[in-house]
Amino acid sequence: MAYDNYVRGTITITPPIPFGECEESSFAEGRHNIFLHTDSSGGTELRPDEDECRYYDLEDHLTEFIGKYPNHTYGGYLVRSGEEQGDVERYTIKDGRVITEKARLIWPDNSNVEKADLEDTDLKF
Repeated sequence: MAYDNYVRGTITITPPIPFGECEESSFAEGRHNIFLHTDSSGGTELRPDEDECRYYDLEDHLTEFIGKYPNHTYGGYLVRSGEEQGDVERYTIKDGRVITEKARLIWPDNSNVEKADLEDTDLKF
């Protein structure tokens, strides 16, 4: 049985990648689990493939993408959540590299919520 991951969000690309380059990219039409999308104003964005639920290589795919398009600025982020409670990561692109941050829960006094403190039904992402 496979472990499913779900990804939400959008990464904007400035300046936009010309439509012709988007069509030729290996990131077009679902060849990766993220794809290039041209919006109605002519801008380009990276979005998760809504039909794909196994994002095992998301960080590698983002790194490959920015390696192919290094002269662009990236804004926004993608959030990946797995089937297990607390398995949540945020991916941003800063200064030409992918930043992966693991989510954590904290109490109001800034102490960490430990996995042992939670039941499976306490928190669902």
